[in-house]
Amino acid sequence: MDKIAKNIDISRMITGSSTSTEMGVFIRSLGRLYEKSNYYCRDRSRDDYLLLLTLGGSAWVREGQRKRILAEGSWFLLRPGIVHSYRDISPWSFAYVHFGGNIINRTLYKMAFFERENIGFKQLHYAAHELLLRLIEKSGDITLSGEVLRNALLLELLSCLCADYCREYRVADPLAVARESLNDNLDKRPDLLALAKRAGMSRFHFIRCFKAKYGEPPIRYLNKARIEKAANMLLHESSRYKIHEIAATVGFKDPLYFSRIFKQFTGMSPEKFRVYAKQFAPV
Repeated sequence: MDKIAKNIDISRMITGSSTSTEMGVFIRSLGRLYEKSNYYCRDRSRDDYLLLLTLGGSAWVREGQRKRILAEGSWFLLRPGIVHSYRDISPWSFAYVHFGGNIINRTLYKMAFFERENIGFKQLHYAAHELLLRLIEKSGDITLSGEVLRNALLLELLSCLCADYCREYRVADPLAVARESLNDNLDKRPDLLALAKRAGMSRFHFIRCFKAKYGEPPIRYLNKARIEKAANMLLHESSRYKIHEIAATVGFKDPLYFSRIFKQFTGMSPEKFRVYAKQFAPV
């Protein structure tokens, strides 16, 4: 009953008992489908979670206003009530499970899974993949022990995904890495999309998380750091550089724009600040 031939489509509805209600976990449906073409879901929302793993081929998925390509090895976790749609790009193979429950809600909340990008995320090893396929293999066991085992496997799967998903955040805070990159490249144009990808987030989510952590969005943070460096140059090296040279050094190609941003942060123009700086110049 547990062993299922590879490359055979499976799609099963699961009827849980009062045991699942008591456990706070239910699985509504699960399965795996192979090399599907013209496979699509129009805009809809559900009242359960959807976890999906692309086994082969590719597809696009849209969640709200976000759209992402799902390639082989990509996971997708959708929360209840979110309008979504998807469609294959090339013959698409995937495994999925629809689930929910009070314990699930609390578990995912405490794991802070949805505070990060959850479309098209990758795992670092194969354990979660194996757990999902094992869960699907157990879909035909209608005994009480089979139901309990499926629920336990689902919780283990979510825990495995979250541990894998968060490992890079524990080893090196991606927001701190992004901030360091901004500080080290004041003279360069920031590529927020590249920084967001390095952090494993969408551009929008990266900006929101950066602001929550450092009190201001990346561009304002960068401009503040640039103006601080420019002010330091005016204080200590005011006679060595012209205003447009200082502007270029801190990443502003347009001296007029530099002057406007400088005044926003200091309350005076660079020229006036230079006069002020001379008061502190060594005799």
